Amino acid sequence: MSFAQKQKLESLNGWVWSVNEAKWNIGYETLKKFVSENNHCNPIAKFMTDEGFNLGGWVRKQHYRRYKLSQEQQKKLENLPNWKWKK
Repeated sequence: MSFAQKQKLESLNGWVWSVNEAKWNIGYETLKKFVSENNHCNPIAKFMTDEGFNLGGWVRKQHYRRYKLSQEQQKKLENLPNWKWKK
């Protein structure tokens, strides 16, 4: 793929190279909002946001997948107030 082709793709609204990374970032930003509103980062397992995002499930998945997350992702979570890897 040429540089020009890459630029065209990247100029598309919503274009991402890594869907998994984009999904993770949505979960993280959703958790940050939850933390700012609730002063903790431990939603109940079935907690759904008003937008329909299963935040409780996402948080549980991060605990389960700790060692599959990038170091950057682990650090982001660890920097949240009261984040704990094990309950």
